[in-house]
Amino acid sequence: MQLHFCHCRVLACSDMNNQIVEDYRRVRHRTAFDIPSNWDPDLNATPDNNYSRGEEVWTDNFRRKDINSTLLLNLYKNSSREIQEEVGIAQVKKNANFTFMSHKKYVDILKLPKIEFLPGYKNPCWVEAFKKDPYVNAAKTTSQRRYYQSMTEYYNHRYLQNIRFRLRCLPYYYILGQPKCGTTDLYLKLNLHPDFEKGIVKEPHWWTRQRYGRNGWTQSLAEYVNVFDRASVEIQRSSKIDNTTLQIVRNKITGDASASTLWDNAHWDSYHGNAGREDPFYLTPQFLHHLQPDAKFIVSLRNPTLRLYSDYLFFSSAEKSAKDFHAKVVKAIDAFKTCTKHFPERACVYNSTFATYDDGGEMTYYTESVRLRIGLYVVFIRDWLAVFKKKQFMIIKLEERSENDKGVIEKILDFLEMRQLTPLEEQVLAVQAHANTRRKEDVEMGPMFESTAKLLDDFYKPYNDQLIELLDDARFNWTTHI
Repeated sequence: MQLHFCHCRVLACSDMNNQIVEDYRRVRHRTAFDIPSNWDPDLNATPDNNYSRGEEVWTDNFRRKDINSTLLLNLYKNSSREIQEEVGIAQVKKNANFTFMSHKKYVDILKLPKIEFLPGYKNPCWVEAFKKDPYVNAAKTTSQRRYYQSMTEYYNHRYLQNIRFRLRCLPYYYILGQPKCGTTDLYLKLNLHPDFEKGIVKEPHWWTRQRYGRNGWTQSLAEYVNVFDRASVEIQRSSKIDNTTLQIVRNKITGDASASTLWDNAHWDSYHGNAGREDPFYLTPQFLHHLQPDAKFIVSLRNPTLRLYSDYLFFSSAEKSAKDFHAKVVKAIDAFKTCTKHFPERACVYNSTFATYDDGGEMTYYTESVRLRIGLYVVFIRDWLAVFKKKQFMIIKLEERSENDKGVIEKILDFLEMRQLTPLEEQVLAVQAHANTRRKEDVEMGPMFESTAKLLDDFYKPYNDQLIELLDDARFNWTTHI
């Protein structure tokens, strides 16, 4: 694939850049998953050439100057394409209780046994026995049926080959939030890296919604893991030799970018241990920590005033205007301040509907019309830092990505302990169009009123100041300029 540098009209340049991205994706995603399981590697491949698999494949090449033929043969025989039977049996026994409980609906995460993850995998993975048609009882949306059909065919083919173990993986990293802070764009750009594998969806929303049936059906933990099954196949097949230790390693990873994970605990009053409390004690971080104490988290934040306006424009279905936004902001701030006079602040932050009082002093209930509380970043981050170590978080600003996207991506790759991009991959990143940008009709509506921006800046400032103190980081001193 050749690199193209544009000295042409804007439209032609755009078309050429799009072709670079498409060519890269075409090769990037033609992977071992699409190749028969009885494929034999060409151990006599010339240096720096891909293995011959009947078509061009984007892969990390084994090179004779790094690894000799004996090690290559050892890699093929002992590592890679299948899970060794003795390893599989031992893993299944170790995780038997966990596997059994993970298939139950509404399982209490804190009662699950610890998972015995496989060594040699960067991503947290384990081995599970499977039967024919492993997805027969899984809840599926229409858009997911094709995925489950292909995965069923894959596993049924392996079942007929008497292969009864499969790799199961949880995400290595989580992009926690927040909505309208560039999480979709970040997720898509990270997945341009060959060592990142996507789940079937960017946002499974399992930790906050799907396991409680909030979107129409309830998913078990096992069904959540199904989302990453195709990624797990690629992770298993990503065998490499570590030149220092001469051990087989698998460095591919997958991630969950549900922008609700940081803040959405709408069912907190039904969580184990929260009954009868005014504000929550057990939240998502406690449950996630029980399964993955070493998980890594990326938090993407943005000026909360601008975030709220973008959120309003993106999610509102009724007729929108700067005037309507201002009226809803005034009502939301008043209701929130009233709530905090009578209830703990966290009770008001973690509920979309909360008690308030009318002019006559009568208690009423307010349901948010704009998601003001999502911008109270410090409340959510403080609760996560009470459970996980600070070094497990990388907190970035959308504004920094707008100024230096490449530099921020490089820091994220360092944080995740992944290799940096090659020159080709950097060029693909540079020409990748931004995702989830503001719609044309919303841009034409113009900015919010200056008075609205001032009102929101004043409301959010104490919380921004607390965030600066919590993180010892002055970057979050936002001021809105309309």
